Amino acid sequence: MAYFTPYIDETGIHIPTYEDVLQHDLDEMRKIHGPDINLEPDNPDYQVSAMFARVRYDNFYAHKLVFNSYRINTAMGTGLDSLVKLNGIKRKGAGYSTVQLTLTGTVGSVINNGVARDDSGNLWVLDDAKIVFTAESLKVYATCNKIGAIEASPYSITAIQTPTKGWLTVTNEAPATPGVPIETDKQLKARYSLSTAIASKNTVDALRARLLALDGVTAVKIYDNDTWDYDSNGYGIPPKTVCCVVNYTGSKEVIAQQIYECKGLGGTYGDGDNTVIITTDSGLPEKISFFRPSLQKVKVQLNLMPSVNLTLGAKQETEQRIIDAITNYFANIEIGMNIIPSLLISVASQAITDIYNPEFTIKQVLSAKDGGTLSTAPTTIDFYERAKLLPPINIVWQ
Repeated sequence: MAYFTPYIDETGIHIPTYEDVLQHDLDEMRKIHGPDINLEPDNPDYQVSAMFARVRYDNFYAHKLVFNSYRINTAMGTGLDSLVKLNGIKRKGAGYSTVQLTLTGTVGSVINNGVARDDSGNLWVLDDAKIVFTAESLKVYATCNKIGAIEASPYSITAIQTPTKGWLTVTNEAPATPGVPIETDKQLKARYSLSTAIASKNTVDALRARLLALDGVTAVKIYDNDTWDYDSNGYGIPPKTVCCVVNYTGSKEVIAQQIYECKGLGGTYGDGDNTVIITTDSGLPEKISFFRPSLQKVKVQLNLMPSVNLTLGAKQETEQRIIDAITNYFANIEIGMNIIPSLLISVASQAITDIYNPEFTIKQVLSAKDGGTLSTAPTTIDFYERAKLLPPINIVWQ
């Protein structure tokens, strides 16, 4: 393209490229000094022209960034933060890891501000400031005191950091749910598109939008049984009941309050560990229940046939691209979504750099739950579970 004056139309702002700006300046130099002027890259006149062209282009580009910062689709960083506030939302900060703990102790004993410790020395603060042993064994939730994706494998949290009379043992039967990093521009834009549903007349859409707007909430799945029978999917959801599965790193009271305010008529379905009694405006108690998703570890194997010219180094690079693609797929998978090997074929195919000369052919993709037998059949994930990739991905060249 040739140089043009920057302009704005119905499609946005348009500016010339740096190369166009530089060529325009060089052409003007030839008009002034004659066509025989030396404008080779090593000539001082060329260097001066290139310097001024760069300054002008940078100025054009800065104006483009300013213009785009007023549009959701193109805004980024602090500009995007300002725009989403108009919809009543804000960027989510980094979250804390959470875990379900099993405590044993003497009936009647009380734990105040209890803290447990894992094998790596990380501290896990019990979510409830006061816990009373109504039975010899209790299940409670705890939050890591460090921000970020702190992991804790099963049975790694076994130390009592705050010794308390009557509190005997602590452990975690399931792995911790890692915290999340600060929300990216892409994630914030996706949530912005949902935020318009907060005032929606559709209760389910509004409830999902409100839950996703909470700090610490990374995923939400809502099942609405609006029939007069138990749900037909076998989930056990009673008639006229909503079931919320919320991946959340905070206390259950916050989630319960949001569900109560937005659920509409009917009951709620969840587990006993995530049940809260809300006092209504009429002063009556109402039970609000929900699920937190359990992580279901899934292993994956790919049987591949290499191309004839695939070298050892290229094979290693190809494997890494496949691993990255599948890992990213699992990181964004929804709650209750089954793992379908045939879909993983499409995911792994993203690692092919040239479809006319592919580095490999996928012969078979297999998956299974941790401890199960690999198969090409779908790996079934329960409605309250979320699939988590079990590393390493096994790549077999045949």
